Amino acid sequence: MDGVEVLRSNYYTYFENVWTKFHHLRSTTLKDHDSAKEAINQAHAYALEQGTFDQKVFYEAFGIFDNQSIEKSLVSENPLVRIFALLDRRLGKRRLLALEDSMEQELDWVRAFYVIRLQAEGLMEANNI
Repeated sequence: MDGVEVLRSNYYTYFENVWTKFHHLRSTTLKDHDSAKEAINQAHAYALEQGTFDQKVFYEAFGIFDNQSIEKSLVSENPLVRIFALLDRRLGKRRLLALEDSMEQELDWVRAFYVIRLQAEGLMEANNI
């Protein structure tokens, strides 16, 4: 957006983030054999929070979004699902404006999509970012 990369859909960058976090967790807090699944789940969540994902993660998020209500999507644990909800036309202007307080606690890259939607609806000028 405006020359700044907000998200990276790149397999190599995504898995670099996943494996770096996984190895860090396994060497520090989650050392035992039974915690490997927990470590990999946390590593995948970390990579997504960093704004990186691969094709599989994207399609899984869209599948979740496509099979639930807009209300559930707006509060989903998955930030990509929340982005799909923010961009959905079922989300009206009043509801969009009502999300302003919750956007303060949101990830920076999710908040960027909120701003895009506000601008598209004419609720915010481009120079007010």
